[in-house]
Parts: sequence; C-alpha cells; structure tokens
Amino acid sequence: MKKTIKKEEDRVTLNVSLSTEEMRSGRTVLFTLYDAQNFLKKEGYNITTCVEDKSVINVGLNANNRGKFVFLLKEDKPKPVVKTEKKLAKPVKVTKSVDQLSAEPAIDEAPVPKTTRTTRKSTRPSGRSTRKTTKKTDE
Repeated sequence: MKKTIKKEEDRVTLNVSLSTEEMRSGRTVLFTLYDAQNFLKKEGYNITTCVEDKSVINVGLNANNRGKFVFLLKEDKPKPVVKTEKKLAKPVKVTKSVDQLSAEPAIDEAPVPKTTRTTRKSTRPSGRSTRKTTKKTDE
C-alpha cells in the first residue's frame, strides 16, 4: 500500500493507493478514515476534522484502489497568560483571650443535673453481706 502525505497551509492530504498485486490477492485490504487518522497522528500531525474521505478496499462491488483523505490542522496558538492577584486575608482582631472565652459558660448548653452515689449494706438470707449502689439525682 502506497501512502503519500501533502501538507498545505491549514490542511493535510493523505493519498492511499493499492498495487495491482494487493487488489488481486485473496486477503481483504481495507484502509478507512480511522486508519488515516491514526497514521497521521503517528507521523506527528496535529489534525482536527476530516473534510474529505474515501476509503480504500479491494473486495466487493465498491472496490477502490485509491483513496484521498483531507484533514484540517490545529492552529498552534500559544495560550494567553492570565495574571491573577492573590488577595491576602485581613488580620483578625482578638478582643478576648482564649482563657477568658473558656471561663464563660456556653449559652447553647443545657444545665446538667448533679448526681451523687451512695452505698449501703444489705444482708442476704444466707448471712453474707453485699454492697448495693443507688443513684440519687438532685435537681
């Protein structure tokens, strides 16, 4: 298969042709738009869209021994540099120290009831003593 590349200002043209031996061979030879894109990318061309294409195939009623693929090239424009200014955070005024803040009770907290534990002795019918703990709540 013979491939020739012709580069113009904004286009790349790829001409593909099959030899008579390839046309007569028993195996199927196919060169499609996908193959043309991959071939040009491997050759180092930066292509965008296809303007004209004609696939090459050696089998069937629509057998073609020549094909032409035309692609548009990407424009290599340098990206504009955007300058961004970083805004610094404003300094925070501290009106109270950390110790003063932790000493004040929080407004959102509910009062917690105070609990005390008392222990009393009880005796079992067998005569051994055990300790029971009861919980009393003062409100």
